[in-house]
Amino acid sequence: GFTVVTSMQWFYGPTWGSTLRICQGDNGKWYRPDVGSDTLGKPKRSEGPCVRWNDLHSRQMELFEVLRRNALHAQVAQVHLLVSEAAPIERFLEHLPWHLRHGRSKIRLVQIAGRPTFRTYIEHISKNLLNHAVVITNQDIFLDTGWSGAAHALAPRSAFFLSRYHERVEYDVGHSLAAAAATGHFNLTQPNSAAIFSARQRRSGAEGTRRLRQCDMSGPKFARWSRSLCTTSNYGSYDAYALRLDKPLTEGELDLFDYPQNAWGGENVLLYILLEALHFRLSNPCLTLKIVHVHCEMPTNFGPRVIGDQRLGKKQVAIQVQTKMRRLGLPVTIAAENIGTLALNVTALSGGNDRWW
Repeated sequence: GFTVVTSMQWFYGPTWGSTLRICQGDNGKWYRPDVGSDTLGKPKRSEGPCVRWNDLHSRQMELFEVLRRNALHAQVAQVHLLVSEAAPIERFLEHLPWHLRHGRSKIRLVQIAGRPTFRTYIEHISKNLLNHAVVITNQDIFLDTGWSGAAHALAPRSAFFLSRYHERVEYDVGHSLAAAAATGHFNLTQPNSAAIFSARQRRSGAEGTRRLRQCDMSGPKFARWSRSLCTTSNYGSYDAYALRLDKPLTEGELDLFDYPQNAWGGENVLLYILLEALHFRLSNPCLTLKIVHVHCEMPTNFGPRVIGDQRLGKKQVAIQVQTKMRRLGLPVTIAAENIGTLALNVTALSGGNDRWW
């Protein structure tokens, strides 16, 4: 089976919690203190976009559901979760029945410093997972159907760059909320705490035993992301990368990957490095290997940010990578501004008939 190498934002800790802009009061505004004071001597404040605590909790529960699905997938041997706050996450997991039954034997928490870069993942694989079939996934991606036998189809120095699917996903957050309450991150009795269960919530089974949420990314609300999906109109968007390294990478090679995972077009730069610097064979057999994106809570937008830092642009990252390639004596044949448009044909995994680049 595959080893999934991924990460997860832990909003209750300093790494990501320090970037949060929490709404204050009921007016949906975030107040940032400014230097100085007004004529009455009161501190000045400016308003900005913010995130509500209930939305934050909902997103955290969403990410734990993705982790659960990957850990319980029949074709996944292990999940290596790279996080900067391993201890509190482990305490949280110990309150989840699915983790006690199955997750302990499959999930390995890996302590890292700060937020992951692509180097974080590649270096972990280079040092710990040589000759293993590995899938690097974005934190809100889970493996779905089509993965049986795929590890044997993944040759050394080859990689599958996979585009995602948007579907309706239903899941139970009851245990995750209980874990959040038990670890002191969520008060089930606080005012408005019931708002974490939106109109999408449905109850089923025994009275009060299940709290179901539904994330439907197949609807019109997320239509603007249609070209990021596994279709022939995909513009070069990928959310999971299956690969097999057969030898450790050098320090110079690892340094090529040292840019933020969430950089705009970061996956295209990753494709470029594997293709041009490491000479991998690449394809996008997403018609066979299905991955599902779950991001209904606090969805990504191009407006003002309510969490995280400013994301780097494609060209900025590409220029940095090409500068490092020249230092290594590697040829640079593609203009930096064109790297962000690199795309693979959508295809199927068909035993020798894949379209490689």
